[in-house]
Amino acid sequence: MKPKLVTAILALGLAAALGACGATQQQPAANATPVQADNRITAEAKVVPTRSAALSFEVGGTVAEVLAKEGDSITAGQVIARLDSDTKVVDLARAEAQLKAAEARLQDMTDGPRPEEVAAAEAQVRQSQAQLKQTIESVTAEDIAAAQRQRQAAQATLARVAEGLRNANVRAAQAQLQEAQAGLATQRDQLSAGKTNAELQLGQAADALVQAQTAYSTAKYQWEYVQETGNDPLNQTIPDTSGKRKHNKLNDFQRQQYQDAFVQAERNLHAAEADVQKARVAADNARATEVSGIQAAESSLASAQANLDRISSGIQNEQLSDARAQLAQAKANLAKLRGPQRNNAIAVARAGVDTAQANLGRTTAPPQPSELSAMAAQVESAKAERDAAKLALAKVELKAPLPRAAPRSSRSAAERERIK
Repeated sequence: MKPKLVTAILALGLAAALGACGATQQQPAANATPVQADNRITAEAKVVPTRSAALSFEVGGTVAEVLAKEGDSITAGQVIARLDSDTKVVDLARAEAQLKAAEARLQDMTDGPRPEEVAAAEAQVRQSQAQLKQTIESVTAEDIAAAQRQRQAAQATLARVAEGLRNANVRAAQAQLQEAQAGLATQRDQLSAGKTNAELQLGQAADALVQAQTAYSTAKYQWEYVQETGNDPLNQTIPDTSGKRKHNKLNDFQRQQYQDAFVQAERNLHAAEADVQKARVAADNARATEVSGIQAAESSLASAQANLDRISSGIQNEQLSDARAQLAQAKANLAKLRGPQRNNAIAVARAGVDTAQANLGRTTAPPQPSELSAMAAQVESAKAERDAAKLALAKVELKAPLPRAAPRSSRSAAERERIK
């Protein structure tokens, strides 16, 4: 055989060998028309794969790496390309951390409280009990007696200082002040009562208006029914001589009664509306009178106080202020020892004991089955999240499904091995 003929045969054999490395799709064989010239056989042919595969990522994203190029030999499972996986890696790490945290909480519930937790809760109970004891025992009978003596001494001092101010002018000014104080109290009581009474009458008028509106609606409906049908709206049918029901026609007197009832209901409605308006005006006036009356009484009181202060100024005024301050301080000290402030302090200390004991009970109590079930469900949910994150991370890689050799480019780009 001649050399050129051998070359053509080898080319055809190479095309057949490369075609055996294809993937999934069958390609038709290229048709070539042999030409005989000069005792040689010349043929034109294309080398194409017998099988190919179109690949794509399962998820969208930005391509970070392309690990195979046209013409490379690849094997099944080989990574061809890879998407940017930073977000998926972070999601997987977060899911694994959440799973570990859920498993740790479940393990803590299963194991029960640690000795140091129980010891801390018991120490809190002892501390709160000691605080309660200290609060109760911080005030003795001797402390209260001393505070009472201090208050009595301050009262005596104030009485001696005030005695020096009791001249005729001071006494008159004090009487005027007391009168103004009594007047203010009287005005407040009377004006408040007047306002309350006016508001009560307004409420009663409003209730009467509602009743009048209801009566008017009923009377109007009945009179309109009588006008339209001539029948009795309350007893619309009656039996006739044969036992059948027939319309209960009204006579002129009965019709007049329904008309009179409607007219009277309308008058009552207008009267009730007028009463409500009057009561509203009276209530507004009572409120305004209360405000102005109290302001006037307070102004009189302030004037009387100013007059007394003016008369008393310069007459042992500094000593009187000191004596009053001492008495106020003594009263405050006594109130701290046995008044609401001390009771509140004891109540707060007792509440602290109750809280500490409740915390100890929660710490030592075994977990409820429902709590364990809920925590176990959280663990399973965290595992599912972790598995989903792993699967999402695995999908950023594009792998070859079958072993093949990617052919090099021929004349037509459509005949190339494509990696999608």
